[in-house]
Amino acid sequence: MNISISCHCGTARQELTLATAAGNAPIPLCHCTSCRHMSGLLFTSYLPLDTSTAAVPRLTGLTSYSSSSCPTSPGKRYFCSTCGCHVFRSTETKTKTDGWSPPEQWEWEWAVATGVTTTSPDLPTSSTPIPSWEHINTDETNDGGLSIYLPNSTTPPSPSPYIPSLSSSLSLPASCACNRITLNISPPSDLSTHPRSNYPDLLLPYHKTPPSQISNPSDIKWWLRDPSPSAKPPQNDPINHPSLGPNPFSNPTQPESTPEQRYKYLAGTCTCASCRQTSGFEIQTWAFIPRTNISIDTNTNTNISPPPATTTTTITNEDPKEITTTTTTPLDFSKLPPAFLTSYPSSEAAVREFCPTCGATIFWHDIHRPDLIDVSAGLFRCPSGGARAESFLSWWTGRTSFSEEVRTGRNGWVADWAQALVSQLERTLQQSHG
Repeated sequence: MNISISCHCGTARQELTLATAAGNAPIPLCHCTSCRHMSGLLFTSYLPLDTSTAAVPRLTGLTSYSSSSCPTSPGKRYFCSTCGCHVFRSTETKTKTDGWSPPEQWEWEWAVATGVTTTSPDLPTSSTPIPSWEHINTDETNDGGLSIYLPNSTTPPSPSPYIPSLSSSLSLPASCACNRITLNISPPSDLSTHPRSNYPDLLLPYHKTPPSQISNPSDIKWWLRDPSPSAKPPQNDPINHPSLGPNPFSNPTQPESTPEQRYKYLAGTCTCASCRQTSGFEIQTWAFIPRTNISIDTNTNTNISPPPATTTTTITNEDPKEITTTTTTPLDFSKLPPAFLTSYPSSEAAVREFCPTCGATIFWHDIHRPDLIDVSAGLFRCPSGGARAESFLSWWTGRTSFSEEVRTGRNGWVADWAQALVSQLERTLQQSHG
């Protein structure tokens, strides 16, 4: 079964042969901690390759990262050194038993990331069922991750546990698998309302929304959400959902609780072609965070002068009289150490960053809203919740961003499978949309 693949920049473009088992069994969606932090996404998905009768994949232009912590498929991951797209996974299946042997003589099982597939055969007949999916290693998420929105015939959705709005932690930590990139996200504050931004496609579909609405003329702070039961939509908000008005921190609607205790950052799913071909997987997950609420540890290079520090006061427990004052360093891309992150311009206006060591997707940002950053949600290590970090994040269930692009640039049964996956995601999200 021959397929064609490509990453976003084209470095990984080649022809491959899938194993016979591919397409005949549910495709595993791995939610393990290792896969989440190596990719930056909430799960990964691979198809087995046939390397017994066909050539092994071409690895030119790819970076390898070794990890033994995935409980299902320990081994190596290979990602594009230019655009960061995860392409291959190799798992050692048998080593020589007659003494030491060089790695090139080891036997490996190879798999290709589903999101890089551009062409694949059609299903044999129109009545041939599209392969399903199965969730593995969801126990490592603590809350089911995205599996709760992707039920199938063999795995019903797990209930989402109640997680209180107030976090006992000062900040939300995040890091990639190799810990080269370590972030801390501070709770929303007055500084979080300073950015101005158009609405994202997640909230207002660009393909059918007038530009006059997308431009956010009322300056709604849509990336900040009020999840309290009594919250009401701000005036002139076309979303008609409890986001925040222009100055929520100067005039809180509920004086009995502080804004830091109540507000969360918006998070959501994206299936655009660019996200797919820069990550290697079908569903990207982003959290929208103001740049001033992101601090990044650059201790790997002490010769770099950090940007000016900002002192913020945040409530960190249930007693509003007990406060903690901390000093954080806002993210400033111009002050990062050279080659600390790898940047890739995925369009004329947008830039993505990924870890050059393990390949985890870190950021997306563009010239139109430089002070509001998309942070890859698979990086979060929430101390008071699970993989969805719901003590800090409010997940949008109204739609999946750019869901109309799930088949863009691809065809065949793998594209059919991806369409079924994303369609199920949107159905389940919308069923839970308030």
